[in-house]
Amino acid sequence: MISATTEQMFSIACKAIEHQKAKDAAKNAKLLYHVAWSKYETGEDMRDPEQAFWVHPDERIGRHHPSFDGACEATKPEYDAYQAARRAEYNAKRRLEAAIRGIA
Repeated sequence: MISATTEQMFSIACKAIEHQKAKDAAKNAKLLYHVAWSKYETGEDMRDPEQAFWVHPDERIGRHHPSFDGACEATKPEYDAYQAARRAEYNAKRRLEAAIRGIA
């Protein structure tokens, strides 16, 4: 039987909230990165961020495209923010799992 104190349960709840916020931040950062990449591909300012996922395949810039390096440079701040958000999400998940294991 698992017996957890109120303090431990409160700690787990706080870590769960922190994890959810980190997941939301990572999702938002990913969307902003895709919008920036699509903006570079199409040269347009996307009014609807969901359009960023629907660029015509012929307009996409892949690794072997001559503009790939330029696209990477142009979207570097968004990419770095996305990677930082992913790391924060991973760390929040790890902290939550450690807190849960701590009472088991």
